[in-house]
Amino acid sequence: MSCHSLILMRHGKSSWSDSSLSDHDRPLKKRGRRNAIEMGNYLALGDLIPEKIVCSTALRAKQTHVHLVLGMRQNPSVDFMEALYHASRSTLQHILTAQTPNLRYLMCIGHNPGLEDFLEWYAPGFHPSTETKAFPTASVAILQSDLPFHQWQPGPSVILTQILRPRDLP
Repeated sequence: MSCHSLILMRHGKSSWSDSSLSDHDRPLKKRGRRNAIEMGNYLALGDLIPEKIVCSTALRAKQTHVHLVLGMRQNPSVDFMEALYHASRSTLQHILTAQTPNLRYLMCIGHNPGLEDFLEWYAPGFHPSTETKAFPTASVAILQSDLPFHQWQPGPSVILTQILRPRDLP
């Protein structure tokens, strides 16, 4: 069996400076752009480059994607999906299980609270309510299983191997 890895990433820190913008149209702050580049660099150094990225259509998520791939210095295929904008854990599960069986490395760039809810569902040891800033902006969580994505279900076959926050980067 081969390992299948799901990299969940919360979009970078966004700006609230322009109150005329809708939530969907808020851009990244300078810190959000910098953190996304740094996270991309870390993933590249760890040989954690996804084959495919699914990304929310919110501007801050799209900009996170742009800066992430700058840091990775690679540009995996990407699908921008409206369904990822404030997706629930069941929507995230549907997107995950709809992937082709031969895909081994998938990344999802999305939003809270859906990402934390999904993580808590898949990794019962992850409790965002008891941790301070459990999954802040530009954080990454890596889940792995021997099963292809279309067979993933919460349970012992899927393991949370790492949570990395921007402040944790070397």
